[in-house]
Amino acid sequence: MSEKDFDKIREIAKTHSIEPRSEAWNKLDSKLKSKKAKIRMINYRNISVAAILISILSVTAVFSMYLDDHNPEVFASNEAYRPIILEDLNVESVDDSFFNISDINTLREAYAKYGM
Repeated sequence: MSEKDFDKIREIAKTHSIEPRSEAWNKLDSKLKSKKAKIRMINYRNISVAAILISILSVTAVFSMYLDDHNPEVFASNEAYRPIILEDLNVESVDDSFFNISDINTLREAYAKYGM
């Protein structure tokens, strides 16, 4: 074969094209779409796992900060941020009828009598 034959074959090869069937393009397109969908799902899953871990760590840190210095005797705090301690009342020394246990029991019995 001569050089002219090779040049002729090269020219034919450069301009040569084969059109694939439409089913082949559809099949290739569906495979590519499913692969993209899988990659997206993997990315969303990874982001979800990271968000859950961050939220668990945050909640744990907040609870540990607040529960470490928890005192069940402390009820509230005032403007100076000094704790107010609840104290037990000495029932015998209280003259106010609001704190009298027998009056409270009488009220409870009256409410129970009328079904309240």
